[in-house]
Amino acid sequence: MVSINDQLPAFPGQCSGKACFMNPLASLFRRRVTCRRRSTPLRAEALEPRTLLATFTVTNLLNAGAGSLRAAINQANANPGADEIAFAVVGTVPLSTALPAITDAVSIDGSTAPGFVGSPQLTVNFRGRTGLRFAPGSDGSSLTSLALVRARGAGVTLDASGITLAGNSIGVLANGTTAAPNTGAGVLVTARGSANQIGTSADGGSNLISGNRGAGVRILGDANVVAWNLIGTTSTGAAALANGGDGVRLEAGATGNLVGHADPVTSIDYFNTSEITTDTSLPVESWTGIRGLANGDYLITGSTESGGVQSGLLYVGTLDGGDGDAYAINYPGGSGTATSVYGPDDLGNGEVLLVGTYVLAGDETRYGFAFRGNLATMATDVLNPANYETIWNGSEFNYLHSTMGGLAVGNSITSNTPNERGRAYIYDFQTQQFTDIVFPGTISNTAYGIWDNGDGGYTIAGGFSQLPVNNADDRLQPIGMASLIDYDRATGTFSNWRAYSYQSPDQVTAGTHFMGISSVEKGVYTLSGTGFVSGTIESSGLATVVRQTDGSFGDMAWVELDPPESVTGVSGLPSANSVYGNAVVGIVLGESSSASYQAEVNVGSQLSNVISGNRGNGIGIYGANANRVAMNNIGTSFAGTAAVPNRANGILVTNRASGNMIGGQATGGNSPVSYNGSTPVFVRPPQGNLVSGNRGNGVLVSGGASGNTLSGNFVGTTPSGTVTLGNGQDGVAIVGASGNSLIGTTFPQNPFVFYNVLSGNRGNGLRITNSNDTTVWANFMGLGANNATTVANGGNGLLVSGTSQRTLVGGPIPMGNGVSGNNRHGIEIRDSVGSFTSFNNFAGLYAFGGAAPNRLNGIEITATGGNNVFRTCLVGGNFGNGIHIGGRATGVQIEDTSVGTNSSISAAIPNYGSGILIDGNAHGNVIGGFQPSVETKVHLSGNLRYGIEVTGKARNNRIFNAVIGAAFEAPNPIPNGLGGIFVGPGTTGTIIGGTQPFMANRVLTNNGAGITISGSSGNRVLGNEIRGNLLDGITLVNAVGNTIGALGAGNTILSNGLNGITVAGNSRGTSIVANSIVDSGSSGLLLNAATNLLVGGTATGAGNTIVTSAGYGLLAVGPCNRTRVIRNLIAGNTLGNVDLASATGITYVP
Repeated sequence: MVSINDQLPAFPGQCSGKACFMNPLASLFRRRVTCRRRSTPLRAEALEPRTLLATFTVTNLLNAGAGSLRAAINQANANPGADEIAFAVVGTVPLSTALPAITDAVSIDGSTAPGFVGSPQLTVNFRGRTGLRFAPGSDGSSLTSLALVRARGAGVTLDASGITLAGNSIGVLANGTTAAPNTGAGVLVTARGSANQIGTSADGGSNLISGNRGAGVRILGDANVVAWNLIGTTSTGAAALANGGDGVRLEAGATGNLVGHADPVTSIDYFNTSEITTDTSLPVESWTGIRGLANGDYLITGSTESGGVQSGLLYVGTLDGGDGDAYAINYPGGSGTATSVYGPDDLGNGEVLLVGTYVLAGDETRYGFAFRGNLATMATDVLNPANYETIWNGSEFNYLHSTMGGLAVGNSITSNTPNERGRAYIYDFQTQQFTDIVFPGTISNTAYGIWDNGDGGYTIAGGFSQLPVNNADDRLQPIGMASLIDYDRATGTFSNWRAYSYQSPDQVTAGTHFMGISSVEKGVYTLSGTGFVSGTIESSGLATVVRQTDGSFGDMAWVELDPPESVTGVSGLPSANSVYGNAVVGIVLGESSSASYQAEVNVGSQLSNVISGNRGNGIGIYGANANRVAMNNIGTSFAGTAAVPNRANGILVTNRASGNMIGGQATGGNSPVSYNGSTPVFVRPPQGNLVSGNRGNGVLVSGGASGNTLSGNFVGTTPSGTVTLGNGQDGVAIVGASGNSLIGTTFPQNPFVFYNVLSGNRGNGLRITNSNDTTVWANFMGLGANNATTVANGGNGLLVSGTSQRTLVGGPIPMGNGVSGNNRHGIEIRDSVGSFTSFNNFAGLYAFGGAAPNRLNGIEITATGGNNVFRTCLVGGNFGNGIHIGGRATGVQIEDTSVGTNSSISAAIPNYGSGILIDGNAHGNVIGGFQPSVETKVHLSGNLRYGIEVTGKARNNRIFNAVIGAAFEAPNPIPNGLGGIFVGPGTTGTIIGGTQPFMANRVLTNNGAGITISGSSGNRVLGNEIRGNLLDGITLVNAVGNTIGALGAGNTILSNGLNGITVAGNSRGTSIVANSIVDSGSSGLLLNAATNLLVGGTATGAGNTIVTSAGYGLLAVGPCNRTRVIRNLIAGNTLGNVDLASATGITYVP
């Protein structure tokens, strides 16, 4: 068979020949690889004296003596090595003296007892004596399937490392329902106890740790795991059997412990397609590329064999290979031309682009090529030479590996000479230019995968070598690292260089190489990779890298792939050649044969511990740092659908605890909102906890705790995230604890992908009190997890109170929160809260959707701390006002926010009150801003009352750069029900617009007056457009000392349904100057017993222009004492320009 993979040169400092093909730099350009299993040479060695490992059997239930448990422990302690204690008896061992501590490795296995079928058959009743202790020297021991009850102090003490507890009942009799308390903790892990495993699996490895008078599990040591246990419940997990303290308690100094399970991988499905059968049979020699199609099928490429010559292969179908079509791809180079296809790309509309390499018969040169065809005509397209294109940079060995978005990446070697360095490149199909990729400080580079991120940005995966190394001589030396690199097509620049190295289990430094890349989920890169030791595959896997908020690449997570022989038919080590999402293709290489495989890595939520029914908290973290709590039910039944309350909080983080993670940031493919045209996908974030049904808060962070993060948790609901199972107080309360975060996404990712759902609680969804620097990104508070139901909190969605400073709620898209559907307000800030920022949040709406009303206001603001900013929010559908600024609130700014509309600002989703209500003694607040945003102005439209209503004793507030009564594409109408702006009695000093053009408001198409000022003084209306309102443009009633227009800042008052301006009552000190009043439905200016008013003036430009009204230009009626109308242009009005016949006391100067 002719193959393009033979006779390739070695790389600098590497072994040569096929034996080292899997060295990543000796085989940088080989997609089909050769590998060998790791082996240890046989050798003879002198026998050394050693003690045989022993099994000691317990044959009676006595306190002491031959055959007793005590005797077995003493024998195991005396016999060096990992012994076993087995049981030939069932029942209860009633102790009269304490058992000896365990001082050597031993497996105490209660599952050996007669009749064992899953629950303990043997009970150790300590009868008030000290419980079982694993002392120093007992590292690596295990305790399985015993009931341990009525000890003084802890039932089990782990004062050693690597101890495993599985299947035990601790503090409860073997029946699983009757408490037999140990007086301390069920399990105590001392400060010397590390890397212990308490619970091993849901299938027989769970411990029942309940009924103890202290905590269920108390940990002072490091790196311990508590998983798959029932803590505080009966054996069914459906009823409480309380521990007297917390379910799990982590003390100060405990670091790096895991309560729960952190790995989101549930299973890996493997498939083997040795032959694709369509009209003809095509044997699969190798799989080397994969891309997904919109219909869920895949493009999978590789090589096949036809007539003794290697051909490229394209398969189009399901991942399991059971349903699809296949095509041989032969570069039209004449008889004997060998072809391999490495990378496919879906161009849309059935168009497909393939890249690969071919070699002509009798030639050593390898050429890159591209093929274009359509899936509908592929059978004939593959035969058309015009569809093939050679891509060659003049090198003797050229391999084109991957393509996307008009670019391809590949590798080349100039010539077949020893120690020739490898070159990685980008090829641009449009310009037909090659661009070298050189990782800084390297000597050889590869590029195997490319992903189009959009907007001209690409990410390239491959690897490099920094130093010439003969790894065969010293396997501890690195031979290369994998790489990720960003590329900007427009500028031709590279950035965000990041190197990665797979670390093998024995911590030997390994070479690593990325063979493929995809980013099906925005901001998350999945990579197919292989790690090497001594030129041999150590591990192949699916790597995951998340892009960080600053644009850099995060750390690598690695899922090892190991296709079973039962699927592939070959026993060997796999390569992972290409990836799309969680689907991987590759090859298994055995001693004498190979097979291709397809794999799909499945992820999801996996219940670990049930920590419920305890008298204290479910989990307490007291001054402990850098621990993790993941995949637990806390406060609920095993099924998560009924409350089994912890009597205090679900989780308490306190006493300056820091750096703890509650939940995790794997997404499981979750993307619950339609964003940028995406189809919503609702999947519970797999690493989160269910924290519901507790009598206190779901989570309380207090006591100076800092730097703790919550991600992916459902707090107050059932596992569905759509049904209430509330905590008795707040979902999450942060009290006297600064610098903590609730994170549901990062900037490069889609919205809400690992959100916390804080809904259904009796108090607030989230309360922040006397706490600074809290970050809240992309969470639901009052919404169901599916973004289609409301699960109301009894209080607010979010309450920030006390002295809290610098709270950041939301951020640039996608980091806003959904704060809707609550029984009080969506967001409330009060007391002396300051420097609060709400950014891109939804209040009263589903995220990017319809109404999900809060029962009161969308946002309630009475805080006096100043510098409180609400930016680019969507506030609609609330049963009260959209935003209420009341009390003595000051220093509030509402910027670029839409109140009363949908997310596209094209239709009304009305608040039942006003868009913004400012009342009380609120002062010094600003509605308007100029932040660069998708919302370029404040929009206050579609509300049932006014766009803005100012009442009470509010003073010195400002409104500018707002659209009131219209859509984003003004003047498309979205009217407010009673009018645009209402400034009521008792208020003073409101400024509407400004002297600069960019400060103008557009008050358009409202179902009342554009602006009404009634009984208010000292207000200024400057430079606004007031158009198309149903009634007056401006109505002034008993408005004293107001300024309507000014030199250079007149208002344009156009096409309003009634009068341009109506003035009634005492208007002392009020002036109407430099305005343009056009096309009014009745009169341009109506003076109804308006006294002490100035209209126009003697200064140049002070006069108003009043033209083309359907009624009079100026109509005055009643006593208008001391009112002066001076030098205005009044012309072209239908009924007449000036009618003063019914007025008295007015002075008119044309």
